[in-house]
Amino acid sequence: MPSTSDEMTGSLYVIDALNFLFRAFHALPPLVTRAGVPTGAIYGLCQMLFRIEREYKPSHICVAFDAPGRTFRDDLFKDYKAHRPPMPPELVAQIALTHRVIEAFGLPVLSIPGVEADDVIATLALQAADAGLRVVICSSDKDLMQLCDGRIEILDTMKNRVIGPAEVKEKFGVFPERLGDVLALMGDSVDNVPGVAGIGPKTAADLINTYGSLDQLLARLSEVKGKKGETLAASRDAIDLSRKLVALKHDVDLGRSLSDLRRAEPDRVRLADLFRELEFSRLLAEVASKPPAEVASPSVATVSIPLPPAQTSLDFSPVTPPALPAAPVTIVREATALAGLAAALMAASDVGIAAASEGEANLSTHVVGIAFALPSGARFYVPAGHRLLEGPPSLKEAEVLAALGPALAADRPRKHLHDSKSIEVPLLFQGVQLGGVESDTLLGAYLLDASRTRHDLDVVAAAEGIAGVVPRTAWLGTGKKARVVAEIACEAAAAPLAAEAAATLALARVQRGKLNSAELATIYDTMELPLAHVLARVERHGIRLDTDALRRLGHEVATSIAALEAEIHALAGVTFNIGSPKQLADVLFSKLGLPVVRKTKTGASTDADVLEELAAHHAVPAKIVEYRTLTKLKGTYIDALPALVSARTGRLHTTFNQAVAATGRLSSSDPNLQNIPIRTDLGRRIRQAFIADPGFRLVSADYSQIELRVLAHFSADPAFVDAFYSGQDIHRRTAAEVFGIALLDVSAEQRRIAKAINFGLVFGQTEFGLAQALRIPRSQARAYIESYFARYAGVRDYMEGAITRARADGAVTTLLGRRRAIPELLSSRAQERAYGERIARNTPIQGSAADILKLAMIRVDAGLSAWPETRLLLTVHDELVFEVKESAVDGFAAWVKHEMESVHTLRVPLVVDVGSGHTWSEAH
Repeated sequence: MPSTSDEMTGSLYVIDALNFLFRAFHALPPLVTRAGVPTGAIYGLCQMLFRIEREYKPSHICVAFDAPGRTFRDDLFKDYKAHRPPMPPELVAQIALTHRVIEAFGLPVLSIPGVEADDVIATLALQAADAGLRVVICSSDKDLMQLCDGRIEILDTMKNRVIGPAEVKEKFGVFPERLGDVLALMGDSVDNVPGVAGIGPKTAADLINTYGSLDQLLARLSEVKGKKGETLAASRDAIDLSRKLVALKHDVDLGRSLSDLRRAEPDRVRLADLFRELEFSRLLAEVASKPPAEVASPSVATVSIPLPPAQTSLDFSPVTPPALPAAPVTIVREATALAGLAAALMAASDVGIAAASEGEANLSTHVVGIAFALPSGARFYVPAGHRLLEGPPSLKEAEVLAALGPALAADRPRKHLHDSKSIEVPLLFQGVQLGGVESDTLLGAYLLDASRTRHDLDVVAAAEGIAGVVPRTAWLGTGKKARVVAEIACEAAAAPLAAEAAATLALARVQRGKLNSAELATIYDTMELPLAHVLARVERHGIRLDTDALRRLGHEVATSIAALEAEIHALAGVTFNIGSPKQLADVLFSKLGLPVVRKTKTGASTDADVLEELAAHHAVPAKIVEYRTLTKLKGTYIDALPALVSARTGRLHTTFNQAVAATGRLSSSDPNLQNIPIRTDLGRRIRQAFIADPGFRLVSADYSQIELRVLAHFSADPAFVDAFYSGQDIHRRTAAEVFGIALLDVSAEQRRIAKAINFGLVFGQTEFGLAQALRIPRSQARAYIESYFARYAGVRDYMEGAITRARADGAVTTLLGRRRAIPELLSSRAQERAYGERIARNTPIQGSAADILKLAMIRVDAGLSAWPETRLLLTVHDELVFEVKESAVDGFAAWVKHEMESVHTLRVPLVVDVGSGHTWSEAH
């Protein structure tokens, strides 16, 4: 690159590509596509490039790579870098993809044969600095720190740290102009630079600071006394070689001018295609979505005349639609326009819907606005609860829903929504039904890839090349700046919500084709979509809570906690903050002298497993476990639940998450009712606060050992199957098989061990996990497992076969066809492969059990019309909880038991335990 005398302004960012890729590969969590292609280092590089663009906005930018082949340093020293291990194969597989990504970003690449990337960077940096550019080298390479001279900086992007002359001096003890001297003395074991034996960074810096430079040191070697002087004198040839190896060339012919490195706009279409290929959903959203500024001032129009009916329909052939263009949004503010929209909806075959709602902290009960998108491209927004006084008045919620209710409830038009349940719940509170739901793109995305961490509409849409959807946080804000939809102008909500509605139409078309291809359409149509309706009604009903009983229990537990705290302090002989891990560690390991079981980055661990292990050595750890249990239950449930009771309904309403657990299981939040202990006294007392309305009783219907029954079905093991058919206690039968004794001779301890083995297998437990659970040596745990599989050979064959099939297919499926990809099985890392094997063993079991419960919920819900006033209130793990008229309890209990037990046929019978009572505790 020829130098220039013309003064330039701006900044040049030079990216040391391989330095970053190596560090990202080892520092970031490994990522692989569903096809098993590793992508973690590429993902880290893309994040870094976006960050540089977003935060620094350089005028010039380029990427430097090492060129293949020998360099002049190999000619100087044949063993240069001879000891470097080969690049990991998972990283090798990413290099070609990296070049494609860099090209799509529009970044020029410099790679010169015969020299290293460091030499290219040095030449470029000095020429750019001479031309007046501020130069930032994105790297952590210590050799490049020789260049830091005030005009040139190093940016360690992974640590977000800028390195200049002062930072070099702090790290190496010398300023950058003498760093090469220090590096020559200390050598480099990674690059096999010889240096001087016994001379490390501190000694090298002391010598250079004492004598001023390496040349001066060598000229005055006679002044260096003792063994150090002798070693230096004997190493002059090695020093001379090392200085040549670490010196950076400044005169590489780069073949490009600085003007060639001006920042260009990335090719967003190519980037989007690559991000879809690499399954970078979040990055795809960043490329494909418009920035918030582009939707801040939507194109809107207010109409006051009836709208023409829309006769167009949506083609559901499996063809990927193009990115959605921006479209004007009609804001419907007047009664005549609302009537026209209602008529247009009734005439349409399909409609995309997005809505915004508000309510109490954990419960949306009011509709603020609804957006509609028709196949014709028309978009509408109907404000129903905006409180901002600016602008013309809007219709009231009751008016809006009265006019649109018939269209919303009808089978036609077919509705396409994202997270339909979150829209249906507030509609139900206003007495409006939601019918004709043809697609829910949240559930479609979940079924297609349950392992995805986010199924937000903006992410899912971008992953399918559908642009225009922005996260709600982008226009509503987050944290202290967050606003509710009702408190912003309806014009600001119209465009983004209408874009969401339009995206659901486009997504529905794409997902339908993919669901059909993956043979997931049946489970989507017959299970997940109808289940969303069931869960919406469950959330709407809620359950009654005895808040006075919880408050009394809270006072009682607070007294127990205070007494326990005093007891812990007395046993420890010191007063300390039990909730502080640092203070607790000091007491356990310094004052009490207990052994350190495991260390973390911040010191000795005091987690639950560690405390359980230490409980054998001292009373304090056992008391700490008890203390933590009490405080957690008090804070999470006893104190928190009363505050979550709805002021509107007087009942507790939880949210059921249908698209979270990769196994297909439901979870709950706000509050999470899954983790209330079942078998402890305090857990039972918390459940006593869940009560039936006067004149009703709670009925609990709980599948008995459903996961083990599914395991028996899959394995077809004769002894396992016989145990369930004969009605034997499966854990007692297992203990008899494992220990080779008669059923009547099984002790309580032997049954406990057998139970741990049975359930451990369901969750993919290893011998190490079993040893921890039972607090026994690993050799003994191994012996138990070997004995188990010797007796239950069918179970062993199933477990081994499940892994083999998953490795061949790249995924596992449940009884009803739910699919989960397991790319971890293809990893070269043993820990990841072991995790993948556990998933391969347990997902078909847990997922099938979850599917059976979902089928039962749908079937029972459909039959509740025969039981007036009976309502499904909760689903927790394998249990359904109903509220039933006292006079109907016996008949309902028999009916629900039959329905749930016959919902699906296995090799062994499904068994449902049914109980009833005024409280949940009594019923379970």
